[in-house]
Amino acid sequence: EAQYIMTKQLLEPFTYCKIIRDTSFNVAKTINNESLDFVYIDADHSYNAVLSDMALWYPKIKKGGIVSGHDFTTLSVGEAVKLFCQKTRIDKLYTQNEDWWIFKK
Repeated sequence: EAQYIMTKQLLEPFTYCKIIRDTSFNVAKTINNESLDFVYIDADHSYNAVLSDMALWYPKIKKGGIVSGHDFTTLSVGEAVKLFCQKTRIDKLYTQNEDWWIFKK
């Protein structure tokens, strides 16, 4: 709860941002494909959950938009992101410290 409050405070100046507290699966069903510029994934860190989140959210991003996340050096996260990139033929995966991001083709 403390992290949520801190996040709300940090994002308050950015009125175009919307924080949604729900499961990835539930929220993804309400978002149109190719309607978002940016998604940040930092949820369940299990291998299958990361693959599922990537599959759910990648279609929601506009071409040229960004899918990103955290904890790349966690084995399950990094391996799942790499596999998703391989399967979707994304040739460039960017990482810095724990963060990762890709641009949608």
